[in-house]
Amino acid sequence: MHLLLHLFLLATAVAAKPAVEAHDYLETTGDKQTVFRSTLYRDADGCRVESQAKEEHHMVFCQPDGTTRKWTVERPGTKVVCEREGGHIVVAGTVDGKPYRETIELGETPWLQPLSLALRVQATDGPKERVFWMLRPDTFESIKLKATAQGDESITVDGAAVAVHRVRVGTPGTFTGLWYSLYWFRASDGVFVRYEGVFGLPFVPHTIVALRP
Repeated sequence: MHLLLHLFLLATAVAAKPAVEAHDYLETTGDKQTVFRSTLYRDADGCRVESQAKEEHHMVFCQPDGTTRKWTVERPGTKVVCEREGGHIVVAGTVDGKPYRETIELGETPWLQPLSLALRVQATDGPKERVFWMLRPDTFESIKLKATAQGDESITVDGAAVAVHRVRVGTPGTFTGLWYSLYWFRASDGVFVRYEGVFGLPFVPHTIVALRP
């Protein structure tokens, strides 16, 4: 279950941005490829991100700064609602055909889901470093991560050089170098354009998520 595990970034001030922003992406892991669409809706209360691929559907409700309020996941046999209530997240619904309910303690640390939305602020004008929680969409396990804005560079997008902001995401603390992933956001408008990383254990194929023309 790779889709959306690392798509976690996109929100700035709501007033000056379009109400709807839709983009298609190609996810490649080894020989496997998946195309999915991510659509961002904005209003006065924040934003909503909807992602759809094959039989899987995700909906995330966020504050204007990208922090998550609510996340819904639907796929065959699984229908789950994850919602922040104070210092914890309540996860409830059906997982693999069985009733599921769990409370995850967060304290005051922010919850970011998806990163393709939440890191957009950090990439453009947010803090250089940020520690946060996210939930895995396959197991709903909580993971504490650290995002670090690494500055500007140029990469190739659809055959053309594009100025981008790069953000590195890894585990905080002593083991921060054991696993990490990279996200790139277009400097002109903050749109998420590329991801590179590994979903799972070392030595498995790298995953690349790229904006489609």
